[in-house]
Parts: sequence; C-alpha cells; structure tokens
Amino acid sequence: MLCSGSYQRFSDEVNKRIMDFRRQTNRGAFGLDRYSESITFAYFGTCSANIYRQWVADGKKLSVEELTDIAIKLICNGMSEFVKN
Repeated sequence: MLCSGSYQRFSDEVNKRIMDFRRQTNRGAFGLDRYSESITFAYFGTCSANIYRQWVADGKKLSVEELTDIAIKLICNGMSEFVKN
C-alpha cells in the first residue's frame, strides 16, 4: 500500500504520523532548535519512505541487507558516501 500511487495520500499520512510520534518521543535528541529538528525529521521520513518505494519499484533486486546498508549510508551521510570529491 505504501508504494501504490493510488494510496499516496494514505502513505503520506502514515509517514506523517510516524514522524509526529518521533518528534514527540525524540524531541531534543539532536540538540537542535525546534525548526532545525523539524527539518531533520522531515528529511529522515521522506528519504526512508522513498528509498523503500524505489526498492519495491525496482522489484526488490537488492537483498534487505544491501538495501539497509545503502539506506543507512544515504540517510546518515548523504550523497558524500557515494560521490567522492
């Protein structure tokens, strides 16, 4: 359901609720001001959902372990993990 275009609004709502919960539960975890923290949570929520959707759209050709490794690198280090200099 999270990958079907017709369920996009549902998927967005699920992601929003998860991120709202994380914002409440993990408030202050990054030591950022409220607005910087909000951007950080938005980035994480959007990126993680899109990575999963793309993996499904590609037919799950990578193993879960490979997907997880790439996702962690991207979410934690951005493109600098893959693009050198």
